[in-house]
Amino acid sequence: MVVLPPELRAGEPGRLRERLAEPAVRAGLARDWFPAVADVLDRITLAYIGSADWAWAEGMTLPAAARQAGMAAGELVCELLAASDAGAGCVFGHPPTNTEADRRALLRHEAHMAGSDGILLGRAPHPRGWGTFARLLGRHTRELGDWSWAQAALHLAGHPARRFGLAGRGLLRPGYAADVVLLDPAAVTDTADYERPRSLAVGVDHVLVGGQLALRDGQLTGATPGRALRRGQET
Repeated sequence: MVVLPPELRAGEPGRLRERLAEPAVRAGLARDWFPAVADVLDRITLAYIGSADWAWAEGMTLPAAARQAGMAAGELVCELLAASDAGAGCVFGHPPTNTEADRRALLRHEAHMAGSDGILLGRAPHPRGWGTFARLLGRHTRELGDWSWAQAALHLAGHPARRFGLAGRGLLRPGYAADVVLLDPAAVTDTADYERPRSLAVGVDHVLVGGQLALRDGQLTGATPGRALRRGQET
């Protein structure tokens, strides 16, 4: 999404692979497109590459991987996308567009719901995949007081269940699904960062999904009772 022109991003991954195999397309990108987005290419760290031949590049910056491969950065982009059927992801260094004060104001809004677009693939994903919710609890609830603990439960579970029509979920009420997290409010926090993006959060002791323990004393039980839900579905 951040390295190709819109006309190539449209359509199925298979079509993209076909286009990237055309010499004229490659030549046009090298001549006209990649020089114009050189600053973008410099800010990319490769997070996931769905090709065993290129998995060695996960965790490297795009320029560093290109040097190791003996290619221009744009050429490597084409190779990675073609080899993985567009199954490649990156962490993209974006200039700041808001401040912590902006984020805290958003969190406190009554319509706010928490979520994450973290992609849990590769050796070097964005740390938000492992740290979003623990950070909202540790920093914004315990340390900064943007929410009370009751408000945190609503923002993280109650409001999303209501918004997406997941009946019988998101709240602790008789007859509702027993999806419950037991945590230590003094200890819960995120530990993932860009150097250790898959580092697990701490302070969550037990997780019940549909009344079954999926996490007990901080350890996975092996139970997998979760399933996909549809709007209006109660159980």
